[in-house]
Amino acid sequence: MYDDSGLLDAGVSAAGVGDRGVLVMHDGIDIWRFTSATAGRGWAEQPWYTGATFAPPRVVAVDGEVTALAAILTGDGVVQISVDSSSDAGRTWGGGATWHDPSAGVASLAVAPDQALAVWETCGGPFCEPAIRTGDVRAANGRSGRIDGDSGWPEGAVLTDDTMVVAWIRDGESGRPEDRTVVVATGPRP
Repeated sequence: MYDDSGLLDAGVSAAGVGDRGVLVMHDGIDIWRFTSATAGRGWAEQPWYTGATFAPPRVVAVDGEVTALAAILTGDGVVQISVDSSSDAGRTWGGGATWHDPSAGVASLAVAPDQALAVWETCGGPFCEPAIRTGDVRAANGRSGRIDGDSGWPEGAVLTDDTMVVAWIRDGESGRPEDRTVVVATGPRP
């Protein structure tokens, strides 16, 4: 669809809603949202954020609603994590919660029919001990909490009727890719 070699390095995510597709991608400069039209028509494209990204954008569709997450580096060096949603298959978008975290990194997104959850890594304390923070993206104040302990960068999250499952990658002491492990944590939904 696009001849942009930097696109895959910067990140792309896709979801389907009915007969439409929604793509959220970072082209190395901007984060874009694309929504497919009916058969035989092109894609509607819309710039979302301008700036360096700290994590690939994410998009998830559940029960006809599309939720997208962007994590960008602002001009003052703070990572802004923002979530928007669309109830009409990506034609129009409404703003959701936004967090500003000077120590944020990779972010992930999970959506259930009645709740969405942003999960991102953050450093806390004087020695930058990693912790994963969770946030309710549908709350007006974007409330957040923490998953403390031996963690790293989140690679995925799932919400069920009463449970939250988060998976993250943890580096080994050597820092080599072959020493990384996947950690999965399960607990009650926030």
